Amino acid sequence: MTEKNVLITGASRGIGRSTALLFADKGFHVFLNCHKSIEELQKVQQEIEQNHPNCSTIVTGNVGNSEDVHSIFREIYSHCDSLDVLVNNAGVAHIGLLMDLTDEEWRRIIDTNLSSVFYCCREAVPKMVSTKSGRIINISSMNALRPLTKIPAYSGAKAAVSNLTQWMA
Repeated sequence: MTEKNVLITGASRGIGRSTALLFADKGFHVFLNCHKSIEELQKVQQEIEQNHPNCSTIVTGNVGNSEDVHSIFREIYSHCDSLDVLVNNAGVAHIGLLMDLTDEEWRRIIDTNLSSVFYCCREAVPKMVSTKSGRIINISSMNALRPLTKIPAYSGAKAAVSNLTQWMA
């Protein structure tokens, strides 16, 4: 049986961490990604490795940056030919009013929650198409459909992720 491979962005905690543990339990080689929470990501890797030795690889980088994503995928493809599953989970939010949101905060939220999905899919899809195999799971939010007050950039980005996912399907 050929080993299956999955990349999970935002794998250091929450949904990403749980997803990483689940895929490892299902026999996948898990590529773990995060940008800043490296110590937490290393703890996730240690937890995986306790039960599944040599079953995970850390690929750090900012998935909201296209150059970092290219480097991440170059590293992944040095270990395997293609991903079987891509889980776009990375996400950040800023709680506050629209008029209090700075340009820098807006870009960070849009890049992390939306652009990252585009960049990772753009890297993964060609090999998935050529192998006629692969799955992409994009994590959105209830806020895509019913936005809460004080998270305008997050709600907008997650709505766009939902729309992009439907278009890709």
